[in-house]
Amino acid sequence: MKKYLILAFACLAAFGCDESAIDPLSGVYPVPQNLEFATVAGKSEEKLESGLRTFAVKLECAEGTFDANFTADKYFLVPKTYTFSESAGTDGTYFNTSWTPKGGSAVKVKSGDMKVSKTDDNYEFKAALTLTDSKVIKIHFKGELVYEQVIEALRLPVLLSASAQALADGSNIITSEPAGSPELRVLQRLRVSMA
Repeated sequence: MKKYLILAFACLAAFGCDESAIDPLSGVYPVPQNLEFATVAGKSEEKLESGLRTFAVKLECAEGTFDANFTADKYFLVPKTYTFSESAGTDGTYFNTSWTPKGGSAVKVKSGDMKVSKTDDNYEFKAALTLTDSKVIKIHFKGELVYEQVIEALRLPVLLSASAQALADGSNIITSEPAGSPELRVLQRLRVSMA
């Protein structure tokens, strides 16, 4: 039994400790730069053909500017955890996001999740993001972002026919029949008082 135990230990020592097995990890990681944002420098929204919306938010702090673009399915930025994406078009993702330090050039985000919280019109963003230059930033924003509901125009059906019927009590019943297939046609009646 001792022989097998010594043999197992020898195999483990010979093959289990290979420094190249975890390359290229060095065990040294950059300290994240903490960024506290308090100013909204700009925001916009756009409706995509898919029905989703993109929300662009530009935040500023003493150290620089952070630009983020989110995709959501409501008229406002929905509170949830957004995952990184290379492009727009998927609900719950952020894309085309960059950090620009003061006096420097923009560096794109390449990974990380962003948590968005909302109470009324007050939002909070929290994230630890890895940039394309391998630096890590931790962002925190707490402030107001107001999104107003967009009321989209409705199409009214083409009116095929309308008729009015006078009643003995002095009111009229107006009946209209909208266009559409026979299954979708609904007679609409309106009682109008001629007072």
